[in-house]
Amino acid sequence: MNILIVYLGRKGGGAHYTYELVNELSKKTNVSLLVSKQAENIKSYESLNISLNTINTFNGMFSFILSSFKLPFIKNKIKKIILDEKIDIVISTMTHVWNGFIFTPNFMMKIPYILTIHDAVPHSGEGNFILNLLNNKDIKNANAYIALTEHVKNQFINIYGDKKDICILPLGSFNFKSGEIKSWCGVRPLRILFFGRIHEYKGIDLLLDSMIILQEKYDLELSIYGQGDLSDYVDKIDVIKKINIENRWIGDSEVGDILQAHDVCVIPYKDASQSGVIPVAQSAGLPTIVNPVDGLIEQIEKDKTSLVTDRVDSVSLALSIEKIIKNPELVNKLSIGSLEYASKKLSWVPIVNKLITYSKETLNSSDRS
Repeated sequence: MNILIVYLGRKGGGAHYTYELVNELSKKTNVSLLVSKQAENIKSYESLNISLNTINTFNGMFSFILSSFKLPFIKNKIKKIILDEKIDIVISTMTHVWNGFIFTPNFMMKIPYILTIHDAVPHSGEGNFILNLLNNKDIKNANAYIALTEHVKNQFINIYGDKKDICILPLGSFNFKSGEIKSWCGVRPLRILFFGRIHEYKGIDLLLDSMIILQEKYDLELSIYGQGDLSDYVDKIDVIKKINIENRWIGDSEVGDILQAHDVCVIPYKDASQSGVIPVAQSAGLPTIVNPVDGLIEQIEKDKTSLVTDRVDSVSLALSIEKIIKNPELVNKLSIGSLEYASKKLSWVPIVNKLITYSKETLNSSDRS
């Protein structure tokens, strides 16, 4: 079976997901990869033992407009790749604004197209009418689907109907640095990390409020690493005594050291399909605190890898952080649990085996129709 994996994004979690998936998949079947020339991790793709194909996409609104006029030529290049490499099935690891115009039924020539759904519905504060239309076009073109959590699968079925063929493939490990068992004796400040893109649904306000509550009684430090608009949180940030903010895009080479420098990673999301930060933290042996949000709960083991708050609010979050402060040994316990979970549950081997089986089933189903 010859598989073409497509990822036209430039950076972020989708890029790492694609790399890890293709790296393991290439050990078991023939894999071709189509990515953007502008991909931040293009060098890592080049290191893989696969057929690597690139196209020019864009890196801003102006280049997006110009490049979109070249779509007919891009489609011709992709069709040539499909024919020359005798592709049996195409798998997109994430929706893209161009996908819906490229992978149409006529273009695919009866070759099955599997689309990975990261979010069935937009996050709170993230709705975009045009982007939703483009994503829906991509979804309608696909023959089968991959969801990363049961939560996303259920949301998808509620919107598009239960006749859709959906396979659940969880996120695997992302190893930016070898994991290590952590410990915290309670003598120095507890070092708390928020890592990732800044957005309303990520619950930064809840985390800041919890810090304001706790700093009156305890010595603790908060670090925020991520790109995005923090202007709505300036008043809260100004009140926090010990805070370090790196409000920018964080390069891959920095991630491992950032994780290593902290005692616990807080995921204060108000809603979520899943979080790429959770497997990154687990692989590093970094304990996590998460809110009781459906997509997140599937990615952790309560009281083994993570503490789970009682509710999605700042008081509950503060209580969970306080639990660690009062019981320093929890850092060590949750760190060990996270590393065990990563080694047993986040291996890409069973994930890829399941993907191959699902691809064969989709291919056979397509042959019969």
